[in-house]
Amino acid sequence: MHYPTRHPLPTLEDRIVAHLSLSPATRSQLCEALSASATSQGIDVSRVRAVGVGAPIPMGRHARVASDAYPSVEDVASVTGRWWQAVPVVDNTVRMAAFAEGLWGAGSGMSSFIYLRLSGGVGGCVVSDFRLVGEATGLAGELGHITVAGNDALCGCGKHGCVETLASVPALCERAGARDLRELRAAVHADDERALAALEGAARAIGYVLGSAALLINPKAIIVAGEIVDAFPQIKEDIAAHMRAELLPVMEWDIDVVAASLGPIGAAQGCAYIAAHPSGDEDADRERTPHRGGATASPGVGVCAGGERS
Repeated sequence: MHYPTRHPLPTLEDRIVAHLSLSPATRSQLCEALSASATSQGIDVSRVRAVGVGAPIPMGRHARVASDAYPSVEDVASVTGRWWQAVPVVDNTVRMAAFAEGLWGAGSGMSSFIYLRLSGGVGGCVVSDFRLVGEATGLAGELGHITVAGNDALCGCGKHGCVETLASVPALCERAGARDLRELRAAVHADDERALAALEGAARAIGYVLGSAALLINPKAIIVAGEIVDAFPQIKEDIAAHMRAELLPVMEWDIDVVAASLGPIGAAQGCAYIAAHPSGDEDADRERTPHRGGATASPGVGVCAGGERS
């Protein structure tokens, strides 16, 4: 998708936001809660004409889920259809968060940047020439599943050695011997060697991957987001140092590593905007639009449900 000339931030009247988990029962409960919340705020849900969903799994325009553990576009539509008739526009949560950062956040005005989210997983996205890059299936930018040498840990994707096994919240906690992110943060602040080593290993792996990616597209900036960045702001500088070590030393590079500015709500805002502003000709604009779960939705109020795994 490309960035429009005018891009006002969706207001409460333009969007309804919820978080969508992978559990069918929970999805139904959240849709019900979302509808009730909208009603309590005086929003007439019968006027909803567009539904945007961010799925916390690799999902692009023509991608198909290869595991029964994850919902398909049709599964999502069967749930949202009980409350809203519009066929949902479905895309990856991280891609939608990156799109929102380009519209209203840290990437506003930038023609190119790499977005990386360090959360329950490690998700990435590339923006080039003001376009959210997806290529054939919309899966470009899955940086969390690039293999790092010397790492043989099994990843949830089925591969071994992915960055996600070093730099996600669960991976960091396991390597540091912490039960959760709060305990990990306390250990780091107490200068616990195991915790510090885990965080340094994550920064090194991320820097390596981002440096390799930067050599390909030379982005204006790297935008990092997620709970790990929020808990350890210094990691931006550590990542930047390791990234620069991968770049050509004989050239001057002007690539900033910055924190995302929209927070968790960014993905929901991106989904709502895409749902409410569909492409008029998907075939002619194939490289610029996200995956659609069926017919084009009419412009109007966007209902956005976004997941938060990666």
